[in-house]
Amino acid sequence: MGCIFLFLCLTKAIDLYKSGYFLIESDTKIILNFDEANIAAVFIISNNPTRLRIKVSNDDQSQNISVFTGNSIILQGNTAEIENLDRNQFSLAIWIVPYSICPKSAIYYYSKTGISYHLVLNDPKNSFCMFGLSNSSFVSTISVTPNLESTLVSYYQQGALTDTMEPYKCRSYCDFSRKTPFFISIVPTKSIHTEIDLTFTGTMYEQVGSDCKAEVMNYLTPETFSVSYPGGTPTNIKCGQEKSSQMSQFSHGFIYISLFAIVMGMGYIIINGNVILLVQQPQKNDEGYLIQRIENEPEIETIVEKAKQASISSSIVGIPKFL
Repeated sequence: MGCIFLFLCLTKAIDLYKSGYFLIESDTKIILNFDEANIAAVFIISNNPTRLRIKVSNDDQSQNISVFTGNSIILQGNTAEIENLDRNQFSLAIWIVPYSICPKSAIYYYSKTGISYHLVLNDPKNSFCMFGLSNSSFVSTISVTPNLESTLVSYYQQGALTDTMEPYKCRSYCDFSRKTPFFISIVPTKSIHTEIDLTFTGTMYEQVGSDCKAEVMNYLTPETFSVSYPGGTPTNIKCGQEKSSQMSQFSHGFIYISLFAIVMGMGYIIINGNVILLVQQPQKNDEGYLIQRIENEPEIETIVEKAKQASISSSIVGIPKFL
């Protein structure tokens, strides 16, 4: 009886029948009750390695994972049981989303300080979602190629799932900045080759053993445990330190170019300054040259004065006198 009582005390049952974002803390077992018309995108937040036992069931059957060591998973059913085998403190960040918005496929991306990746959809037919774990202010940008309005991108926040606000929608280029958790819905409207580039700048909740990743999420239902690809997998993944390193290289290059420009500019000024001084130097035949020599050498001034007096005397002698 005591064991049963202890089990009940350590088990947390939560009803999640409404769509939205939820953050749940526990160190033992959590039972989630939700509508089968929804999916539960579950993300494990922990400072320690955590092994989970996960079971999903409906009225007819069930499916379980005996040991799950991943960081994210999508669940669908009436009930989900998540048990912590290590009994350490952990949290679950959960998005309850209508199946119509995120049917089957989803991508999970993670980095503590920012991430970017490239996604090629060879034959996109079904919509899918992209989830992150932002916990503060962020900036997210998405560009879609080709620019033929072949893809609808929607940013969902809590209010967009509870009908208090509309999702932010865009087509070929998106620039979205907020302070609250979000996820992205991608809806291909044409079955043509499509390429998507996502960039996220901000911070995320900490996950052990998950410094940098962008991957297709596992999908667990009462019928099966599988992975459903949206038409491609993320490539060219670049995360925090690598992005910072690239920015650092850019900054260093900019500094070197600036210093080179300054040195060249100073050299240009010095060279042209000397040329101007040479041009402005008076020549020996110029009157200015003589004046400058007089100012600098007093003995020359004496000679010039004597020459002037002699010239005046000769002029006086040469004037004719009329009676």
